[in-house]
Amino acid sequence: VAVADENQNLGEFLRNKEYLKYSRIPLYSGSDENITGYVFRTSVMEKLAEDQHNMKLSELRREIVVVPFTMVLFNLWELLLEKKEHIALVVDEYGGMDGIVTLEDVIETLLGLEIVDEKDTVSDMRKYARDRWATRQEKYKLLNQTGQAGIDENRMTTG
Repeated sequence: VAVADENQNLGEFLRNKEYLKYSRIPLYSGSDENITGYVFRTSVMEKLAEDQHNMKLSELRREIVVVPFTMVLFNLWELLLEKKEHIALVVDEYGGMDGIVTLEDVIETLLGLEIVDEKDTVSDMRKYARDRWATRQEKYKLLNQTGQAGIDENRMTTG
């Protein structure tokens, strides 16, 4: 997870190219375990275009949704949709940071598929898809010993 110190100015933020990969960057205060919110990369870039290099990230900070690590995936989905948010802070039973989850993570988990976005490479996704298909074949016994689809036509029903 790429996180930024909320007290750094926008000019310092810009020098770290790692942040440019993400649309939302969590902010911390003191320790990178103490997440205080997040910023939109585009908001930072807009202020930089206005030559506000000395502005602190904390001035652009947005509230972050906080969820327990025990939250059911579907409930997380509903919460993010209700709040119109794409990012949440996951905390452990003591309130410490357990991780960051995005709406994309939730969708990928619900669908069991990887979403291809601008930072993914086609070759990586093809290999990933082949590996996932092989895993599903084994798990669900999709192919029989002759390599044909293992569909029992007697068990098929129509609506």
